[in-house]
Amino acid sequence: MARVYDNWERLVKAVLRSEQRGGHQRTPSGIAGAVPDSLQRTTNINAILQAADEIQSEDPNVARILCEQAYTMAQNLDPNSDGRGVLQFKTGLMSVIKQKLAKKDGGRIDRNRDIERLWEFYHQYKRQHRKRIEHIFLAGLYICLQLRFSEMKKVFATLRALVEVMEALSKDAAPDGVGRLITEELRRIKKSDATISAELIPYNIVPLEAPSLTNAIGYFPEVRGAISAIRYNEQFPRLPADFEISGQRDLDMFDLLEYVFGFQKDNIRNQREHLILALANAQSRLGIPADADPKLDERAVRDVFLKVLDNYIKWCRYLRIRLVWNSLEAINKDRKLFLVSLYFCIWAKPQTPASFLNASAIYFTTYVFNISMARELDAILDHGEATHATSCISENGSVSFLEQIICPIYKILAETSHDNNKAYAAMFSPFWNEIIRSLREEDFISNREMDLLSMPSNTGSLKLVQWPLFLLSSKILLAIDLALDCKDTQADLWSRICKDEYMAYAVQECYSSIEKILHSLVDGEGRLWVERIFREINSSISEGSLVITLSLKKLQVVLSRFTALTGLLTRDPTPELAKGAAKAVYDFYDVVTHELLSSDLREQLDTWHILLRARNEGRLFSRIEWPKDPDIKEQVKRLHLLLTVKDSAANIPKNLEARRRLEFFTNSLFMDMPPAKPVCEMMPFCVFTPYYSETVLYSNSELRVENEDGISILFYLQKIFPDEWENFLQRIGHGDGGDAEFQETSTNALELRFWASYRGQTLARTVRGMMYYRRALMLQSYLERRSLEEDVSYHTSFTTQGFELSREARAQADIKFTYVVSCQIYGQQKQRKAPEAADIALLLQRNEALRVAFIHVEESGAADGKVTKEFYSKLVKADEHGKDQEIFSIKLPGDPKLGEGKPENQNHAIIFTRGEAVQTIDMNQDNYLEEAMKMRNLLEEFRGNHGLRPPTILGVREHVFTGSVSSLAWFMSNQETSFVTLGQRVLAKPLKVRMHYGHPDVFDRIFHVTRGGISKASRVINISEDIYAGMECLEEGRSADTVNKAHNIACNKHGWKGRDVGLNQIALFEGKVAGGNGEQVLSRDVYRLGQLFDFFRMLSFFFTTVGYYVCTMMTVLTIYVFLYGRAYLAFSGLDKGISREAKLLGNTAFDAVLNAQFLAVFSFITMQLQLCSVFFTFSLGTRTHYFGRTILHGGAKYRATGRGFVVRHIKFAENYRLYSRSHFVKALEVALLLIVCIAYGYSEGGAVSFILLTISSWFLVISWLFAPYIFNPSGFEWQKTVEDFDDWTNWLMYKGGVGVKGDNSWESWWDEEQMHIQTLRGRILETILSLRFIMFQYGIVYKLHATGNDTSIAVYGFSWVVLVGIVLIFKIFTFSPKKSTNFQLMLRFIQGATAIGLIVALCLVVLFTSLTVADLFASILAFIPTGWLILSLAITWKKIVRSLGLWESVKEFARMYDAGMGILIFAPIAVLSWFPFVSTFQSRLLFNQAFSRGLEISLILAGNKANVEANSF
Repeated sequence: MARVYDNWERLVKAVLRSEQRGGHQRTPSGIAGAVPDSLQRTTNINAILQAADEIQSEDPNVARILCEQAYTMAQNLDPNSDGRGVLQFKTGLMSVIKQKLAKKDGGRIDRNRDIERLWEFYHQYKRQHRKRIEHIFLAGLYICLQLRFSEMKKVFATLRALVEVMEALSKDAAPDGVGRLITEELRRIKKSDATISAELIPYNIVPLEAPSLTNAIGYFPEVRGAISAIRYNEQFPRLPADFEISGQRDLDMFDLLEYVFGFQKDNIRNQREHLILALANAQSRLGIPADADPKLDERAVRDVFLKVLDNYIKWCRYLRIRLVWNSLEAINKDRKLFLVSLYFCIWAKPQTPASFLNASAIYFTTYVFNISMARELDAILDHGEATHATSCISENGSVSFLEQIICPIYKILAETSHDNNKAYAAMFSPFWNEIIRSLREEDFISNREMDLLSMPSNTGSLKLVQWPLFLLSSKILLAIDLALDCKDTQADLWSRICKDEYMAYAVQECYSSIEKILHSLVDGEGRLWVERIFREINSSISEGSLVITLSLKKLQVVLSRFTALTGLLTRDPTPELAKGAAKAVYDFYDVVTHELLSSDLREQLDTWHILLRARNEGRLFSRIEWPKDPDIKEQVKRLHLLLTVKDSAANIPKNLEARRRLEFFTNSLFMDMPPAKPVCEMMPFCVFTPYYSETVLYSNSELRVENEDGISILFYLQKIFPDEWENFLQRIGHGDGGDAEFQETSTNALELRFWASYRGQTLARTVRGMMYYRRALMLQSYLERRSLEEDVSYHTSFTTQGFELSREARAQADIKFTYVVSCQIYGQQKQRKAPEAADIALLLQRNEALRVAFIHVEESGAADGKVTKEFYSKLVKADEHGKDQEIFSIKLPGDPKLGEGKPENQNHAIIFTRGEAVQTIDMNQDNYLEEAMKMRNLLEEFRGNHGLRPPTILGVREHVFTGSVSSLAWFMSNQETSFVTLGQRVLAKPLKVRMHYGHPDVFDRIFHVTRGGISKASRVINISEDIYAGMECLEEGRSADTVNKAHNIACNKHGWKGRDVGLNQIALFEGKVAGGNGEQVLSRDVYRLGQLFDFFRMLSFFFTTVGYYVCTMMTVLTIYVFLYGRAYLAFSGLDKGISREAKLLGNTAFDAVLNAQFLAVFSFITMQLQLCSVFFTFSLGTRTHYFGRTILHGGAKYRATGRGFVVRHIKFAENYRLYSRSHFVKALEVALLLIVCIAYGYSEGGAVSFILLTISSWFLVISWLFAPYIFNPSGFEWQKTVEDFDDWTNWLMYKGGVGVKGDNSWESWWDEEQMHIQTLRGRILETILSLRFIMFQYGIVYKLHATGNDTSIAVYGFSWVVLVGIVLIFKIFTFSPKKSTNFQLMLRFIQGATAIGLIVALCLVVLFTSLTVADLFASILAFIPTGWLILSLAITWKKIVRSLGLWESVKEFARMYDAGMGILIFAPIAVLSWFPFVSTFQSRLLFNQAFSRGLEISLILAGNKANVEANSF
């Protein structure tokens, strides 16, 4: 209280300082605006304090009298100060009164004269404002309108407050003195002084209780006509003589409704004004001239009547019930007004409680109005005397529409709402808990998190809805803190708790659970104590005195005792635990009785003889009944967690992927989606997965084998998924969290294999994900069966236990869902006893609904010795013994693999699919149980109204979450999200050009099967077979639609960190797609669509398919054209001349074109803050190379990207082999062009200026040359750099031969790189393109100092002579001594002499001719492109060169070029590897996402070898 008094003292001092400033301005007391709501509902305390503020300057003593009266009224209304803020208000008001008393200079105040002072001031105040009031009386409305309304209202409000205080004080005054005068004044005011009386009566818009001179609304003719229309007349039933009306108005229709039905007075006043305004506005719209005695027109009444009762009429027709009236002509104007008035009064009620929904309120109003009250009113109007309506009469004879009609319905709705909420929770909990169980099975969450996330069945005896514990975690602890700080009432405390909805739920559940658990534990006297305690607490809660009954500061101690009890009860019972639990119950009893309860209640319990005798005899709580009921056991476990968990809901679960999945699922439930049909009525569907030879299930040896860095798959997974590894160990019973050594034959070893396989791109993971469809359908069917065959309420047990064993549920799921995996070579794998075959058989055993289709080959010998082969398409499943059971075997005409492998694999097995829809799933995709539950909703899109062209393909979004580890993975994840989630929706709507892109789309199976299947398989041309399914849809006039809603199944295409998201694998994938687009350009499908599309769809289709790659290629070609053009201008000298001429003419447009690259510098710089631009620039080259090569030569091929995920360092030679021709050669060509432009071009700012202007081109060169090494883990580690150089030199010098692969020999790789040049057309095009390199030599030789100004052709011819000499010298130095063993000494002598002669000759030429050192470097710059030209032509016309015997020389010449390019690229890497911080910076740059998650990337990069070696010493 001290703090309260201090606050109010400061407030009072501020008030006094304001009053000391004097003046005629208002000096508020500071209290008038702080009156609590509980005191304003039934009193005018606020108005009285406002009046005290107004008259403070005129008579402070009277102001003090008003404040004291306000305090008295507050004290009488709430003597115990239970209301919110009442105690503070009283304290402050008393302080103000004391300060006002203190200002009387210590003089004594005689309160007996307060009534006289107030009476004198009242007359003085009236005289002071009489002139203004008299003007109102004499001049009427005209003068009033000219006055300041605010001032007049202030005067009337002050007079009203003075009158009210005088009336209150006159009750204690002498009847023959001032009291008599005050009584007469009050009587005169009420009877004769209509002006003041009217102004003192509150109103909303229209002053209906008495005429007001400050409001002109009542003088409008339409308003007067409306008031006259509802006025009571002699034809209406007579009201009792003692019936009182409010204000100074006449009786009207609403008074009859109030008397008959017991409507609340304010409800009547509100609807009276409502109807009058409606009638007045309707009258004004008719434009009837004003009359001295205005009457309401019949048309206005009819308009209002029909508009108000329009919905009532429609509902009566819908419900097929008769209207109250037979026809409009049969009821007169008065009856219409009575019906409208009654409808308004009834309608006003259902809007109050929130439980009355719109449709319910309309139905309620219609029913009550039509069936009961309107007919009762009709009968009463036909009688002469007014009587109460029987429907609204209570047992005690009072009449109340609220109590008799509204309240019973409200109670029913409130109970129904609670029951509905509990029923919905009961129906939702099985699905939610099954989702949580699947997360636990997947090891995304721990056992503790599963308990926190699980939702109770809500079918127990608790009446409230029980939410998952993670929503309620730490709420009890926070509520206790609020209780400890509580200094207000119970209502205030509960109001603060209810601000957090889940905190209120937690408190209610905790209280109910404690009562239920204690009641189940004890019996006899102990149970009597429990019942008595909770009876007393419940009584205190109902009376609002809980803070008095309980000492809230002891709540923490009480709950700590009960937490100790629940901690024991959650364990398995033992005699020792039973004794401990009995003692814990007694401790709980002791602290509740002697610390928590109030002193009087404590005394009653201590003297309760039944309890006293049991305590003295030692029987009280000596034995408890250990929980056996599953409901009680679950309640104990849940309550213990509720009292102990301190984690925030935002941190549960800890696993980011589990959190993302739950967030996506819960958010999608609130999105618009088609309603799901019951399982028995849903569209049947099939899932279809092609498989060739990818990993099915990791073996134990594969998990533990280490790569060259000492990294095993298991080691990698343990480090990249540490929380999931700990959850796995917990699930199988290894709680130490370490690297458990599993025996080869143990069950745990198999679980380990599945755990690792479920985190890789394996067939096992895909099968598990797709079988979630069957599990979801079984669960849904199981619950639907129960809801159909049983009368389910929220009390019915919605348990899912045993749903997987239900015969009906399994059968219903199997008839709606099938899963076929097309394992093309499964038969061959079984014959050679491959481990993949055993793993597939294991999957068949674990998934009874899984079917495997494969190609079986039977060989048979003929009489002539020839071996014939017969091909069969077979479908198998696992029998009861786990063996393959053949279901179908269909003979094929021959080898089905005539085209591309994947589409042929799909086409041969499509006949084994079932249902009306089929979802295509790649081998690297997964599914979730929570998303599988929404498959029924998705399939309903096929049945939706999509216009003339219903979709035959439903696009389904994917989620790629590999971005959580590395920057490359992040780039690809964002790119995939942009296209799959956002881009495809735009392609579908509004562009209408969406195809199928290999994602988990859902096909209209019947449509596609009857049109040749879902995949075109022509070799090479259909390398990107997926997109042709969409093209075929469009050709058929149908659509491939992306469902533009959030309920799409979130199938996940997993690309784990490592090989599958390494730059090499990304480049292979980009190359495959680019090559496929190149083949699309040549396909007839694109040709047909181009002819069938309208102009706009054709443009959209072009850019979103082949046009994207055409534009990409054109972008790169533009760079070449630009740089070759600049090189030509530099060689010819035109650039300098053009610039000078432009400057003289003032034409700077050409300079602007030449310097256009500068415009991109600023945006370019901002993009370099992350290396995404390096990656995407590099990808630009990948797409351009493979698309261009396919356009020139065709021959696109499938490029396997691998399925591994271990982070490893890629060797320099491997990167060189992959990117030499696609990036390195082209980057060096651009670099040569830029160097030529710098050396021989013209720029006003010189070479530096030109470099700045062409910085984006230099960036392209750097990106294409060094991106593979920037994004290579440990790419700048010195030891690995040394090893890479040795590996590269060995590869470069290793001779090829039969059976030697390109990975081992440069010669073999070089031969493989020429395989794409096969046709004469290709050779001619390659020759034409290669001729561009001749420009370098031709341009540079005329810029040498040695040639001066000589421009004759002889100079250029002499340069070829020099080039031939250089080739001969090269031949001398590269001549292999192994082929001339008899002349080794002579050969070495010749090579040495040639080298010495060459050096001497160069020195003499430089000294005695005009040839300079710069000319030597310029000559190298000229001869390198020419040499590459010769090489390109030799490779293009390989047969001719080989026939001339020059092929071996060409090969050595090419080896020299590759060696030079390799050294040029390797040198900067070697230099940077000298500095250790470069490697550290690179690791941080590549794995920033992982570092942010706290992963031990350094351990993954370093491997185990360092640790093993350290431990060996």
